[in-house]
Amino acid sequence: MPEVISTYGDEVDRLFYIILAITLVMLVLVFALIGIFVVKYRYQEGRRAVYTHGSSKLEWTWTAATAAVLIWLVFAQRETWIKIKQADLDAFKNPYLVRVFGEQFVWHFVYPGSDGKFEPQDVKDIFQGVNPVGLKAPKNDVYKQSLVVPDDVPVILEINSLGKYDQDKQIETVGVLHSFFQPNLRLKQDLIPFHPAKIWFQVKKGKTGIYEIACAELCGLGHFTMRADMKVLGDDELKTELGYDWKATPAKF
Repeated sequence: MPEVISTYGDEVDRLFYIILAITLVMLVLVFALIGIFVVKYRYQEGRRAVYTHGSSKLEWTWTAATAAVLIWLVFAQRETWIKIKQADLDAFKNPYLVRVFGEQFVWHFVYPGSDGKFEPQDVKDIFQGVNPVGLKAPKNDVYKQSLVVPDDVPVILEINSLGKYDQDKQIETVGVLHSFFQPNLRLKQDLIPFHPAKIWFQVKKGKTGIYEIACAELCGLGHFTMRADMKVLGDDELKTELGYDWKATPAKF
């Protein structure tokens, strides 16, 4: 497992290992029974097969046991699920905001700039190499193909699936399904066209470095190339990377 760098990553790992342990026990049990049956009921000269219906009590027992384990897992993971997927994002004080656009086959990251405001975006304003995500005034925001974030600060990402636009033919190609996946954060979220979503994470203090972002949803022939860097930086490095002090003006989506 890659190193955990998010504040909720350890909880995700605990749930993962619990599920892994349960499935491992069942795997060993099933293969042990297969081995026993293979030996016990192997071919023997003169022995005939005998039909048996089985045991209804045994079937009810393993069905009830499986259901009990699954129901327990529902409640065991509920608190972690709510923390990650249903958090009150408005309750975070001065979070770090980024708009993320997934396009076949590249990631785009937009930062609000020194005014703390994100520019309106329209696919018809896309000009490759000049305005790749279609911002109304692209110079007012900061555009990058890497995600740069601080440590020890709540980060909120607004994720969007971005289509393409041919300025010569005036033809729009609708975006497709992608999935934002950063293994060290233990965070994955699908990007659905026309349905922007918000996700959050907080990198543990001192976990600066460069980590990989991947697309975890098959999105076309170039899916395997759709990756980007996530750079966790200290305050001074982040200020240099962005070209402004993000803490000076609280940003809003």
